[in-house]
Amino acid sequence: MASYVMQGVIDFLISDHEKAQYLRNHVVFKIIPMLNPDGVIHGHYRTSLSGADLNRRWKKINKVCFCGALSDYLCRNFIQRCMQRRG
Repeated sequence: MASYVMQGVIDFLISDHEKAQYLRNHVVFKIIPMLNPDGVIHGHYRTSLSGADLNRRWKKINKVCFCGALSDYLCRNFIQRCMQRRG
């Protein structure tokens, strides 16, 4: 469901609509892609294809050994950096 909503948001933002043009000129959008496509396609919305709980394992991730939560860990760090820049 969320994928369809995001597709609608992106379609609107790239449209010629007056409000979309205003938003593009005044707002920086940082759109993060789906972080668990392999799990979701098999009906696992919370876990990866290998069964790793991606909502719980990002705190103690082993960056050398990809355990399914690396993308969540990196995404979280990206969001934290963006928030720090805002002040």
